[in-house]
Order: sequence, then C-alpha cells, then structure tokens
Amino acid sequence: MRVAEARSAADAAEFHALRLARTLDDKGRDGSPWSLEERARCRADLGAACRSAGASIDLLAAASGGSSVYSSVPIQRFRRDVQAVNLHALMNPDTNNELYGRILCGLEPNTPYL
Repeated sequence: MRVAEARSAADAAEFHALRLARTLDDKGRDGSPWSLEERARCRADLGAACRSAGASIDLLAAASGGSSVYSSVPIQRFRRDVQAVNLHALMNPDTNNELYGRILCGLEPNTPYL
C-alpha cells in the first residue's frame, strides 16, 4: 500500500516537472514573452514537484521502519536531500503556492524573484 502511495506521489511530481519543462521548451522555441501568470505557474509547478517528491520519499521512509534513520541506510540520505531542496527559497512549495495564488487573485507578486 505504501509503495503504491509513494509511486502516486512520484507520478504527481513527474507531472509537474514535465509540465514545467514543456512550458520552458515551448517558450524557448517560439520566443513569445512570458505572462506573469505563466511565470507564477512555473514556480507553482516547481513547488508541487518538490512537495510530491518529498511525500513519496517520506512514505517510503516511514514504511522502512525505525532503522531508516541510521546513516548506513540509504533512504535517510534521500529523505534529507529532498527535505533540503524543499527548504530552498525558490523551490519551497508554500512560497510558490502563495505567489501563484496572489497572481491568480489579481494581487501583486510579493517577491522580486518572478
């Protein structure tokens, strides 16, 4: 059950990563200007990919039991790496969702990094 849940979370991460990559490829190919909403959605996709990847790893780590926290067990390293990515300011799911939500509601972005 946990492996299936983890796979579903990984699939969600892949969806958002591929949509982000497709948007970047399309914009690079046609050279059209970026709208504020497109830029914010890309940030939201980045955050969603990071959050879903983290959820996937957390499910697998929890299913691994208490020994999964030992440094000799590879899953603990994967978990820390994904956690570090999720804490980065430009990848943080909460920060990116707030930004996208602000744009969708017609508010100004609250960051210069858009």
